[in-house]
Amino acid sequence: DGIRDSSVTGVQTCALPISDLDLIFLYDAPPDAVSDGRSKLPAAAYYVRLSQRLITALSAPTARGRLYEVDARLRPSGIQGQLAVSLEGFLKYERDEAWTFEHMALTRARPVAGSPALLARAADGIRSVLTQPRDPRRLLTDVADLRTKVSLQHGTQDALHIKYVRGGTFDLEFLAQYLQLGAAATYPQVVNGDTAAAFQALGVAGVIPADLAARLSRATMFLRNVQSVLRATLEGDNALAEAAETPEGVLRSVAKASGTLSTAQLQAELEKTEAWVYERFQEMIEAPAAMLPATDAPPAPTR
Repeated sequence: DGIRDSSVTGVQTCALPISDLDLIFLYDAPPDAVSDGRSKLPAAAYYVRLSQRLITALSAPTARGRLYEVDARLRPSGIQGQLAVSLEGFLKYERDEAWTFEHMALTRARPVAGSPALLARAADGIRSVLTQPRDPRRLLTDVADLRTKVSLQHGTQDALHIKYVRGGTFDLEFLAQYLQLGAAATYPQVVNGDTAAAFQALGVAGVIPADLAARLSRATMFLRNVQSVLRATLEGDNALAEAAETPEGVLRSVAKASGTLSTAQLQAELEKTEAWVYERFQEMIEAPAAMLPATDAPPAPTR
């Protein structure tokens, strides 16, 4: 079946090695459009079914495991919303109803499949959402509150838990997203889906000092290299094993890939980098947020 004179696109919100593939499915069709196959389906129903088939195909089990673990919960209204949504409806939701954490994820959005015209419209629409003026106080408190929730759920003090340890990739990503959303209305060029590149753009724009931007970018690349090797050599939950439980051979591979000379130097460099990143997160987000008076605004959900 197909709907004539219409388009569908996928918007990818992140893709790290051995992580979920976060997808949002968007379509563009006249409100009264119906499919032209044997079963006449309204546009909304047609694209929901098409999206379901795409997810099934992408997550199909193979002899070497699943191709991708697909997560579609970042769509408007989360699991309660339609699997596929019109581009117009998506942009209206993002402008008028989306939570801060949804715009944080949207900084990493990348249209990846669909007609060239719809891809361009989706990219332009997303950029317009990200570059709209926003309340700096609400942005600050929302980012701080969300990071606190993540810590309460996944807190760890192990330096090899690159994603969740304080000063790890979550802090770097949240910091980059906070700075981008806060500055994008004035400096739209800072919007970049790659965290390391985003810090560089923020430095070039003068949002943060150039030397700080360069060091944050280097810290991102260092931790990303460590995380990638761990995910490539350990499977599932083992990729978050405690340092004492990680095989020595894996640690040597990580040390080599990250440019350190030994596992001891790797551990020391991780602890030093994460401590420095956490200090920057505290001084730019947590400390200023703690100084603000309490508000009646509801806390951001964590879909």
